[in-house]
Amino acid sequence: MVELRGILCTDEVARDNTRFSIGALDEMVWQGSNGGRPSHLSHDMHKFLGWSTVKGLYISHEGSYVLGSTYIPEDDKEWESMHYLRKAFQYNITAEMMEKYGDAFGAELKRLGGLRHERMGKIYYNNIALYGCENILYEVFPGLKDYEDGDGLVLLETLLKEFEYIGQGVFKSKRNSLAIMLHSFFRRSYSIFNNYNFGFIDQLFEVYKQGNHSVKVRLEKDYIGYAPSWIQAHEYEYWYGPHYTDDIANIPEGLVRYESDAIDKVYTDIKSTEFIWKKKDDGRQYQFEMEEVMTAEAPTMEKDTYGCRYLHALYDLSKGEFNHFDGAIRSYDLEKIVARIETPMDKMGHQAQYAKIFRLDGHVPLGLWKSLITQYLCSNNSVYDYFGIPRPFQAEAKEQRGKTLQDYVPYQIKKGDGVRLFISYHPKEQYDAKRCFCGYDELTVIEEKNKSMDLSTIEVAKALRKLGAEIYLPKDVKITKIADNVHNVPCIFHTGDGGCYKDVNKTLEGIRLLVAQHVKNNDDEIYSFTIGWNMDGRSVTVSFMGHVDDLHQWLVSLGAIPTKRKEFQKWEDAQNKYIHQHGNDSPLPINAKHVYNDGMLYFKHHRIIDDVEIHDMRTDERGSRFANIATRDEVLEKLWNTGQIHAVPLMVIDEIIDRKTGESYVDSPYSVIFNETQYEARDFRIVSYVWTTHPVDL
Repeated sequence: MVELRGILCTDEVARDNTRFSIGALDEMVWQGSNGGRPSHLSHDMHKFLGWSTVKGLYISHEGSYVLGSTYIPEDDKEWESMHYLRKAFQYNITAEMMEKYGDAFGAELKRLGGLRHERMGKIYYNNIALYGCENILYEVFPGLKDYEDGDGLVLLETLLKEFEYIGQGVFKSKRNSLAIMLHSFFRRSYSIFNNYNFGFIDQLFEVYKQGNHSVKVRLEKDYIGYAPSWIQAHEYEYWYGPHYTDDIANIPEGLVRYESDAIDKVYTDIKSTEFIWKKKDDGRQYQFEMEEVMTAEAPTMEKDTYGCRYLHALYDLSKGEFNHFDGAIRSYDLEKIVARIETPMDKMGHQAQYAKIFRLDGHVPLGLWKSLITQYLCSNNSVYDYFGIPRPFQAEAKEQRGKTLQDYVPYQIKKGDGVRLFISYHPKEQYDAKRCFCGYDELTVIEEKNKSMDLSTIEVAKALRKLGAEIYLPKDVKITKIADNVHNVPCIFHTGDGGCYKDVNKTLEGIRLLVAQHVKNNDDEIYSFTIGWNMDGRSVTVSFMGHVDDLHQWLVSLGAIPTKRKEFQKWEDAQNKYIHQHGNDSPLPINAKHVYNDGMLYFKHHRIIDDVEIHDMRTDERGSRFANIATRDEVLEKLWNTGQIHAVPLMVIDEIIDRKTGESYVDSPYSVIFNETQYEARDFRIVSYVWTTHPVDL
């Protein structure tokens, strides 16, 4: 199984001038953390890619990001398992919606003659509860048959007399709760399982709103929907109406074919797109035709049938305007599509089955005509190439990136950069203690794996105890220390339900106390903390990292953390605003070196033995020093020789003594950070050396 980690969504303004609120992003994380969902190429349900899970909401000065992973199967067994999950996911959604709306939907259908015991229908949910049987449209709304013209189209103006358009191809009856829809030919892959081509449908309605009431459309005959169950869908594939040439009359006659590039073929299954201009009616009109040639059969048509989008328009040369525009789906069987691939459109003749899906006559403004073409050809970049307009998304040439300092040292964050916050949801947790450390690091020493915790964890426990908040430090976890200023503290989890709010905020108070003392000491330290508790049947982890000065300012500002979901979402919004307003932009605001799937922010160190050969290692009272290292990496060698990178020891401390009491420092109430004592590491081992930018004396 291949895991692809990345950003699923952000709070940045999208190209359509919309943006997600922090509450919407949190809801996305909350919903997505409950097992995941199938992932598809180009939003097409017939192009299953793998399984996606949401990991959490990451907030930095630069922006807020929903992070997740997509898992791609690599063998037949993994594919089979994924397909089972996919089917179960869709079945559960449909079952849930039918449980909510099924009885009322069924009663309404039965009353109107669309539900009969002698036949079995199909139920499905795709942003609206659907019931499907052949020609059910005419059984429930028999009058619609009389409105169809010879091409099977219905005048939109007539339709809107009896139906209210509620959006995205769906019309609600003004007499009952049922809904009818535009034909599935308006959907991606012409499939009821996919969303409609929203952009094109919106443009059709724009033509109608501007006064052209000649708009005709094809309706879905085999499905009826239940209007109260409809919700708006969102897809963020962006297509816009480009500035094509207005000089239509001077576009040369003839056929032009554009072949799709390798990437477009994978995403769209379009082999080529052909455009034809031809003068008609003794040169009074200029006819435009366009057709896509597909390489994959349409998934919901008969076997070995290839559906190709087609457009036709007429331009009145004397008036300088379009007066007719229609679109259709041309269907070819296997033999004919093979011939079509090799034969230009103007030589092919009328060998395809033809289903018109929209038509409009009269004056068609040039700007709308351009937008209609672009939106109808959604996902087809050839329309931009043909009209000489830059593509919305230019493929960027990937440069081979050499290694940099960031590849060797922990995630770089310094004073003034602000706080990084990561919020994630997980299955409910239960521990014996009401407050405990969990999520320990893993340390491998001579092939033996051990739980480990940074020495700073002891200081956190001491700060909590100063406030009367008990927390247990286990004896079977190795204590480690790295000779730099970076500290990772294990997650502090709170199990109790009734007193959870007080316990969580007492922990927060202890962290605030420790960080404030570091600031008082003028320490140049960087920390990562994580707090967790159970909330509404799940557990939540709130992880935050930053320089102690930035952490101190933030911790003073935030007050208490609510432990109930509704109040917690409001708290998130406030933290989002604060963090965006305080800090500096980073060249790497987010990467896999510090955000982990378990919901924790973590400064990961890199072992030097993976990169260099060591020569002349000298040890003195300050620890180990290297007089020379050997590496073939020119970048690393330059970093080393210029003092930008340092090698420091990673130690395991088996015994640490409080010099004030002579007893174990772990159990002592006194703290080095609070300037109450000093400690002595009597039994320790150097188990590795790691890279850092900020070495400190041991």
